Amino acid sequence: MKNIIKFVFILSILLSNTFANGFIKTKIDNIITNKNIIVSIMNSNTGKIIYISDIKKATQYQFEPKSTMIPISIAIALKYKKLKINEQIHAKNGTITINGWNIKDRYKFSTNNISVENIIKYSSKVSISQIANRLSAKEFIYGIKSFGISEKTGIDINEKKGYIKSYRQYNTHKNNNIFLATSSYGIGIRVTHIQLLKAYNVFNNNGKIVRPYIKNNPRTNDRQIISKDIANTIKTYISKIDYKNQFTNTYFKFYNVNNKKYTIAITVNNEEVNKKELFRNITKAINDN
Repeated sequence: MKNIIKFVFILSILLSNTFANGFIKTKIDNIITNKNIIVSIMNSNTGKIIYISDIKKATQYQFEPKSTMIPISIAIALKYKKLKINEQIHAKNGTITINGWNIKDRYKFSTNNISVENIIKYSSKVSISQIANRLSAKEFIYGIKSFGISEKTGIDINEKKGYIKSYRQYNTHKNNNIFLATSSYGIGIRVTHIQLLKAYNVFNNNGKIVRPYIKNNPRTNDRQIISKDIANTIKTYISKIDYKNQFTNTYFKFYNVNNKKYTIAITVNNEEVNKKELFRNITKAINDN
């Protein structure tokens, strides 16, 4: 996914210099029109949406977040002290069976002891499944809802909620629950793009969640949901993600412009979007400017 990283990097440079440049914005809009791609940028402190390519898709199109959920699940486990940041998780040789279901990692680790950083970096479904099963149903549900998953974001336009499993489903087969496992790496649940932007922004905002908005700024807008230390540690790990080994469709970049922090989210349908063409056209638009 080098092209994804390149796209985010180019877009961040572009916008850092030209937030007010309507000409370049129009060129970017023209490139991604009729493509199954959503791009959004939010001021991390205030929740102000600086750029959004398709408001309707961003707020109403629902999809499985896949391994995008892993850093969020890690944060929840750390919050409830069910995981230590320096802990090593057994990789089980890349395969684990939970309540009769086999879960396999795409990346083959050279060791059976995996750090929290590498669980995030290489999207280890086997490891996160074990961690998620340390959580109670109540902790998991409250944890992901505190990040805004399966909840309306509060953005000032019509939006859909998304979906997670029920308490009953998460509360069966304790320590061996397939729904906790699969939900922890984003399978079997549904989110919107704007929910993921809001959730990941927590890592770029010292553990505080803010409500995204386009025009109407909410007066009471932030709430601490994880500690600053947890947020900043996971933010560092996210910056090292190897997207080649990610089973995901949404990518993130955190950056600073003029002492302001921004979070970029890009959702791509891997099957339908010709990413090489997309990135080539984005680069051309910048070079021609």
